[in-house]
This record gives sequence, C-alpha cells and structure tokens, in this order.
Amino acid sequence: MTIQRTLLIICLTIILAVPALADTNTDKKTNETEPLFQSNEILELTLEYDVKAFRKDRGDKRKYHPAKLSYIDSEGKTISLDVQIRTRGKLRRLYLRCQVPPIKMKFNKKQTPNTIFAGQKTLKMVTHCKNTPKAYPYYYLQEYLIYRMYNLLTEKSFRVRLANITYVDSQKTDNTFTNYAFFIENYKKMAKRNKGKTSKLTKIHPMQTDFATSTLVSVFQYMVGNVDWSIRSSHNIKLITIEEENKKKYYPVPFDFDHAGLIDVDYARPDPNLPIKSVRERLYRGFCKSLEQFNQTFVIFHKHKNEFYALFQDFTPLPENLKKRSLKYLDGFYQIIQNPKLVKRYFINNYRGRPFPKR
Repeated sequence: MTIQRTLLIICLTIILAVPALADTNTDKKTNETEPLFQSNEILELTLEYDVKAFRKDRGDKRKYHPAKLSYIDSEGKTISLDVQIRTRGKLRRLYLRCQVPPIKMKFNKKQTPNTIFAGQKTLKMVTHCKNTPKAYPYYYLQEYLIYRMYNLLTEKSFRVRLANITYVDSQKTDNTFTNYAFFIENYKKMAKRNKGKTSKLTKIHPMQTDFATSTLVSVFQYMVGNVDWSIRSSHNIKLITIEEENKKKYYPVPFDFDHAGLIDVDYARPDPNLPIKSVRERLYRGFCKSLEQFNQTFVIFHKHKNEFYALFQDFTPLPENLKKRSLKYLDGFYQIIQNPKLVKRYFINNYRGRPFPKR
C-alpha cells in the first residue's frame, strides 16, 4: 500500500505540474512578443536631438547622432530611451532637403525590455519631410495607409506603426514642433515572423519567385498606381526565403510607396522609358497570366475592398478631401477588375509596361 500510495502521489504531482509548466512557457512567449507592431494605436512620442547637426549630415559618410526618445506609459510613468539616429533614404535626404529627413533609429538593447520598443534593435522611420507646403504632411500618411492595405492581403509584408512625435531641439529649446511619423518593421524581423530568412540576391527572375505572391504584388502595385518597383532588380522589393517541402522558395515583399499614383506627390515622375506621363496613370508591370489566374487574385482584392475603404474613411489625420480623392482612385481599380473585357484589355493584352488611362 505504501508503494502504491507513493506512486499515486508522484503521478498527481506530475499532472498538477503540467499546467504550471504550460503557464510558464506562455509567460515566456508573451515576454518575447514585440509590442510595437501588435497595435495600430497612435503612439505619442518625444524625440530630442541636435536638429542642425542631424539635418546637415546628409552625405555618403553619415554618422549616428545621439538622441533621446521618450513617452508616457499606461501607468503614467515617463519612459526615456537613449537612441542613435541617422539620416537615410536618397531622394528626400539629398534632393528634397527635408527639414526632418527619413530616420534610421538604433536602440540600446539594455534599455528596451518592458517598453513599447522591446525586442527592437534598428528601425526605419518615415517622417513628414517638410512643414510646408501643406500637402507634405499628408503624403507619408497616405503611404502609411498603403502599407496597412498590403498588411490586409498577406503576413508577408512590412508592418507599420504610426506615431505623433514632438521634435525637440536639444540646442534650442524654443525650436519645438509636432508631427506624425511611422515606423517600419525591421527586414530581418519580418522574415523571421514568417519563418523565413532575408535574401542577399539583388537580381531574380519574377518566375523564380512564388507565383501567387508575385501576382499579388503586381496587382497591388497596379491598384495603388505604383510603377517605381521591380522584382527582377529588387527595386523597392525585399526577398525572403522560406523552406517548404525541403525546397527554398522566394517571396517578394514590396516597400516604399511614396511614388504611388494614389498619393500623387508633386515630386514623383514616372520613368521616361515608360509610356505614361503621370504617376496617376495606372500601368500593369507584372507578367501575363490567364484570366482565370487573375480572377483568383482578384477574389482576394474583392474580399478586402471594404477594409481598404475603411482604412481611409476612419483615418482621422487625413483630410476629407484626400479621403474622397483616394477612394475615387480605388474605385477606378475595382471598375476594371470586375469587368472581364477590361481585364483582358489592360492586364492580359497590355501587360509589362503598357499604359492605362488616368482615373
């Protein structure tokens, strides 16, 4: 009886311990979750740095500048992080002479645990560029929404998080202003989230990539009126590789949509080799597929149509006139893909660089 009682006690101990072990693992997994891209709530941040020194550092040998990033957490406590920032990009950094150039931010990993930036090492930040003219503050907000639109279509996309940032000049305390910016998910982390890896390839034939994904990318770029991309040369496209059935598959992931016709920035010009004069003119730049293959992809776009429209309709920072203009532009896309004759005319017969009239 003693032996049986002992065995019973051991079994009960093991059974009771299992839930405790499961809870422990769950807590550990939760702690490892990176909170920054788990919500679409707008962050309220303050970024303090030497504005003049940072703005002047635009050359090829740019360096990181010390800065302080702070915010108030849910408990009312001020969280302050020592970060380093560097100007990035090309057009906005060199030619547009942005007052707040696009930023690459590097974090101190010892300071980020238990903060909204837990798990982050480096992040790209898209800024408003200039305080004037009035249109500039809205260009990148529309670009933010385009990222959000693509997030709805696939997990193989860059997540983004909007922030309302108060910029403080550490050398001139009276030089303070507030504007929106958004963070873009780190390339390696995006690949890892999709159980894949980044790729060093700079050239690849689109037919070597996942067929469904390359079609999705091509149709999406057509929808937003973007011709400033190429899977073949990895222009504004990142590749991730995923092992599937003991075979490496390549997936294209688009980014950088500021030249999209949906936004229509005043500095965007289509490539002179393309038969369009304005970025507002849609141009399908993917490879030819059958009507059936296109329709399989269009089903996805029809499924998310209401969500696409809601992104713009419910986005408070965007003025009503720009919301209406954006939705009208999207209307043109949906008028095409629901008409087989237009699909055949502008996708199948006129693929790879043939124009479509303005919408």
